[in-house]
Amino acid sequence: MFERARKVLLRRVVGNRNEQRYWEWRYAHGRIQRNPLYRTEMEAKVREVMLEHGCKNILEIGRGVEALTGLPGYCGLDFARNIPADIYADITKRIPLPDKCFDATFTSGVLQHIRPEKVQKATSEMARVAKLVILDEPHTQNPTFFSWDHNYEELFKGTPMVYVTEKWLL
Repeated sequence: MFERARKVLLRRVVGNRNEQRYWEWRYAHGRIQRNPLYRTEMEAKVREVMLEHGCKNILEIGRGVEALTGLPGYCGLDFARNIPADIYADITKRIPLPDKCFDATFTSGVLQHIRPEKVQKATSEMARVAKLVILDEPHTQNPTFFSWDHNYEELFKGTPMVYVTEKWLL
């Protein structure tokens, strides 16, 4: 049921069922917005985690409009081609990088938008390219066809993981 509704929404919003075009459309029309203090506060939290774990570089998955470019050794990856990024890739398929080439990966509100049947591949790719996973992924109270609640502890089992999400969101 949700899959059909998701396809109908994608077709109406973007003109077809292509998820990449949907995110590009959202970015182009200013639909992706955050708290103005998000970047500063999250950069400080992630920098603290990187320092604590001895990380010298980081790959931000789904860098979006509020990229944490001030972090040491920063590299940004995104799915939407019209968002300025260092790497364009679909993490539900393959990240075009060698194993453990980054000390850490960071994602904020990306995994919650990946369908349950594809999230395992996305999380395994994140764990493959880095030694540490840093998450700002809130547990959603009302899962929908565009926002799912995943068990991140289970998905990243065996990979060091740090939450930087505000406690009230967990």
